[in-house]
Amino acid sequence: MTLLDRVPGLEFYPSIHRYRYKGEWLPYTVTQVLDHDLKPFLRAQFEKTKHGPDGWKARGDAIHKVFANHLRGEGSIHDDKWSPWIDTLLAEPLLQDITPLAVEQPLVNTIKRVGGTPDAIFVKGDDIYIADLKTVSKKEGVSSRKEALPQLGAYLEFAASCHHGVYVTKLVTIIAGPGKCKVRFSELEKATDAWQDAWGRFSVLQPDF
Repeated sequence: MTLLDRVPGLEFYPSIHRYRYKGEWLPYTVTQVLDHDLKPFLRAQFEKTKHGPDGWKARGDAIHKVFANHLRGEGSIHDDKWSPWIDTLLAEPLLQDITPLAVEQPLVNTIKRVGGTPDAIFVKGDDIYIADLKTVSKKEGVSSRKEALPQLGAYLEFAASCHHGVYVTKLVTIIAGPGKCKVRFSELEKATDAWQDAWGRFSVLQPDF
């Protein structure tokens, strides 16, 4: 298999985390849909630990960049402090002998008008995977980190509409911590149901356009 073509007319602007499709801004993102009803305490905690050189944003950005470049067959420079995460991530058995189909390639649901970007779509053996990478600050947090169920359900839905003939058979959350990496598989039906539930709770609060 070769790399999948990008969705014609779909653009992603990371600095503002917005998508534009055929010249028009999409009103929603997967992140926006899933985070809209986040409890105030959790939202405050996420914001508190987000910024700074050791915040989760810096960590996530650095490790995602290395992961993406690795899948593309490109090298990348990173701060040595992230090596405990990166070394174990790249040694994960699931990620050996794979064929990438898409790496950080934006997708869209044109009916819901939502954009989203899975970290990777790849082939291993007879299966096609959609993978989402998560990072945690401590080794102990790897085992307790939940699978990205509704997020993967969204990407599964979007991939089906954007890439006809590509049948995803596996959904996986890859959790990277310092010195430990874990993969959690999700059932396609459960992921789809989780996404539809999240979309339903979000959409009823939105105005009609």
